[in-house]
Amino acid sequence: MNLENQDVVVLGAGRSGFAAARLAASRGASVVVLDTASGDQAAAIEKRAADQLPANCTLVTGDAAENYDVDHALLVTSPGIRLDKGWGMKVASRASLVMGEIELAWRFLPPHVKVVGITGTNGKTTTTSMVGAMARANGLVAVEAGNIGLPLAEVVLDHPDVQLVALELSSFQLETIIDFRPDVVVWVNFAPDHLDRYMSLEDYRLAKERIFENLGDGDPVVAPVSEADDLPLRDLALTSFTVTPGHATDADITVDAEGTLAIRGRKAANVNDWNVRGRHNYANAAAALGACLALGLDEAHCFEAMMSFTGHPHRFEVVATIDGITYVNDSKSTNIHSLDAALHAEASKVVLIAGGKQKGLDFSVLKPLVHNRARGVVAIGEIRDELARIWQDDVPVVTAQSLDEAVAEASQMAGDQGLVLFSPGTSSFDMFSNYEERGEAFRRVVLNRAAAIGSSNGGNAAVSIN
Repeated sequence: MNLENQDVVVLGAGRSGFAAARLAASRGASVVVLDTASGDQAAAIEKRAADQLPANCTLVTGDAAENYDVDHALLVTSPGIRLDKGWGMKVASRASLVMGEIELAWRFLPPHVKVVGITGTNGKTTTTSMVGAMARANGLVAVEAGNIGLPLAEVVLDHPDVQLVALELSSFQLETIIDFRPDVVVWVNFAPDHLDRYMSLEDYRLAKERIFENLGDGDPVVAPVSEADDLPLRDLALTSFTVTPGHATDADITVDAEGTLAIRGRKAANVNDWNVRGRHNYANAAAALGACLALGLDEAHCFEAMMSFTGHPHRFEVVATIDGITYVNDSKSTNIHSLDAALHAEASKVVLIAGGKQKGLDFSVLKPLVHNRARGVVAIGEIRDELARIWQDDVPVVTAQSLDEAVAEASQMAGDQGLVLFSPGTSSFDMFSNYEERGEAFRRVVLNRAAAIGSSNGGNAAVSIN
């Protein structure tokens, strides 16, 4: 792709937008970055632009960005901007070609770099981290990029020695691919989500399934055996996986109830020896292993990576144990499927803190699970009253106005022993900027509680900080 002396317009002045702008500028393009932010927010963006963008990049904000005439330039869009309505649609209609940051960056990756494209509703961040860890254990220079936080354009610019990219892909990022063709595709799972962005569940699924559209015959795909028949796999080379119960004998990679991992019927490892917990994480590991085996990596080195795997912050992260109560931060739980997985991860009943932004999810489907797996619920956020109404006949439910209040209520419900699980099951934008900020707030509340209890007990409280 030749961008020399081309006009490129980038929509969005976030990290991926700036990365795309830097990449296009480095290839000789004249770049304009548009962002509709105004006031203090625009001033903060302008400061970042002065520090990060080269001379052949221009930043336009506020009303000027709203009314900017793209005039048939190449348009590179950030995943958070909708192109089917409003400003995004207006700008896109004037462009010569529209693509996302993923497509742009992929076109400039050296051909020897292997890309594992990972999508799904839940677990894709953990699976991405696992693929990266397994690749590094095999001696490769590997980075995790995409929706996990590091823009692919930054990989092209700042990681010249990279050999493998574990690339987490959201439905928003897949909406704007054109020719993107990863070397391996991992489909972790599919469940309802983002119905505040998509008109229907089918629209959401179709956006996800774009990851398959440029694959050729024999290209490797890793997917759950329970979902494989519903995917457009054509003549692709499928490696299927499953974690019991169900389908265990049908899959290429299986994990049974005793933790035995088998590859095409051959016992290969025991996941109980690994530094991961929960059935959902065993599924993520099986998916990551399938991808690495498809690339010819050594399974023994992959297993070694799992022995020391530290996981991803805010995904079933044990924060502390205070006077017998363990506090788990699962702030990355942003939909019903991830909340379901979190509740299944523990054998004993938990006190659940859940709730957040209203985005059209049906929490009534979790009634039997909440009844069987929770001893109590503290509901927070915009949907706290809705959750209380749905679950109050199945389990004791109280509502809280803040995380401080929620942790205090949950601790009282847990008693002398137990586990407080912070797994919101929806987005955070009603109270926090993102799930990371939400998770850090939970950690802070728990750690403050540990300090306060330790101080009030003269330092005699039993506190373990992770």
